[in-house]
Amino acid sequence: REARRIEGLYKLTESDIHKDLRGNGFRGPLHRDGIAIGIYEMDSHNVENPTNRDSKCSGEGAINLVDVTGPYQIPYGVLVPKNRDGLLVPVAISATHVAMTSVRMEPVWSALGEAAGAAIVQSLHSGESFRDLPVAPIQQLLLDGGAKLFFYQDITAKTPYYQAIEKLSIAGAIDGDQNYRFHPERPLTIGELSRLLVIGLDIPISVTGAHFRDAPRGSENFKYIETLYDASSESIKPFFPFEIRNYLSYASYKDSLAFVYPQAPVSSETFRTIVNGMLKHRETLGFGKSPAWQYETVGQELITRGAACEAIQKIRAAFHSN
Repeated sequence: REARRIEGLYKLTESDIHKDLRGNGFRGPLHRDGIAIGIYEMDSHNVENPTNRDSKCSGEGAINLVDVTGPYQIPYGVLVPKNRDGLLVPVAISATHVAMTSVRMEPVWSALGEAAGAAIVQSLHSGESFRDLPVAPIQQLLLDGGAKLFFYQDITAKTPYYQAIEKLSIAGAIDGDQNYRFHPERPLTIGELSRLLVIGLDIPISVTGAHFRDAPRGSENFKYIETLYDASSESIKPFFPFEIRNYLSYASYKDSLAFVYPQAPVSSETFRTIVNGMLKHRETLGFGKSPAWQYETVGQELITRGAACEAIQKIRAAFHSN
């Protein structure tokens, strides 16, 4: 696990793997240009060991960072040398000593090798150099081959909506639970929907205040919920549902309490209404005409997390094809 390594467009470090330094406490920091996943702990054997009980030398150089290592993305830039053309390096990647102690596992090198192969194919088709390649087509080739770009225990290439879930997860639009499961069959919640739409539709964040008692500043999806609220309030026909409670008949407007119920499940009809509202809002921001889309609604049937990802990813794909 010790050898010379390249200096690439990106250098992987301990902070890319550590789930607390720059991560969210469960995963390493998100890399939207990720082309492989690592998960193994950061560890290294001693470089010097005591030979007997009376030896003066100590066990030096050992690290074993089991608890702080979480699933993480490896960005494309670690494969590409800074100062060499026509070369990709999927094993001796651009990484620090500590980061390499996690990356070094054979499944990770296999995934990096597959990513290098996809980059070569893309380069041959486009005529672009490795350092100028856009990462999205490489990611698409990897997903077409059944690879994972974002780690979930319950998502495989055979899972319904697999590609949409992977793409929106690596975009930061949605995530799983603390046990690294996505649960595609679970109903989507209002809080999850707000994050999915704002990031998935590339809507700028807008916060004009903290309007909801049950989604205060500091809560998980506060800025996304407020962005939907602002967009709906600016619309001729508001589309974001919430409830106002005013317990006293003489209470002023400022004493009213608004609730959005971020954990409430979303019906198919509500999903369609809010998505249409945000697409019209996107047009008013100057992003151009939104693509036509259809989502079949069946009364108040709840929309699942997987189905919601599939619908939003189709809209994203239409944006990029225009």
